[in-house]
Amino acid sequence: NLPRLVIDTFTSHLYGEGAHPRIAVLGDDTTEDYVSGLIESCRFWAKMQEARGMCGAMGTLGVGFKFIDGRLTIELFDARWATPEFVDRSRHILASLDERYQFPVDREKKPGEWETIHMWHRRTLDDRRDVYYKPVEVDPKGREPEWEIEEEVVHDFGFCPAVWILNLPPAEPGDIYGDCDIEGQYKMAHEID
Repeated sequence: NLPRLVIDTFTSHLYGEGAHPRIAVLGDDTTEDYVSGLIESCRFWAKMQEARGMCGAMGTLGVGFKFIDGRLTIELFDARWATPEFVDRSRHILASLDERYQFPVDREKKPGEWETIHMWHRRTLDDRRDVYYKPVEVDPKGREPEWEIEEEVVHDFGFCPAVWILNLPPAEPGDIYGDCDIEGQYKMAHEID
């Protein structure tokens, strides 16, 4: 309970109701109104509050965006399942992001007999494309699956539409994973709880 309280308190100070920054475009009210409307329509501050909570708990998070039916959507990438490649590692500027995780699926082995199998989810993002792959059954021997594209969007932004965020600087310089809010305090928090 204590670690959650610490993380939630830090998060509410940054992005709680009335605590988030106000965006201003000096001398250009039209652009300021547009940006404010865009922020509101994509629920930007709520997503940043969620992102801050995840990043504070884990130490690292990927945050990206995409357009669905012309509407801006903010996405969060759990660092446990995302592998970054960098254009500039020192500033954590992404070249690409490869998201992979396993999920269980129940299937009928024979009539009336079911089994649970695990499938791979995979998605890749880079400076040109956003690719979703068809789910593939996990190979028990750990071999790389034969990936087949299910959906591909060519955005040609010229940059990867995601950022890699470190909550706190890592203990090891150059590490791509940051520290969480309570790094090194788990034992004490458990004793207090």
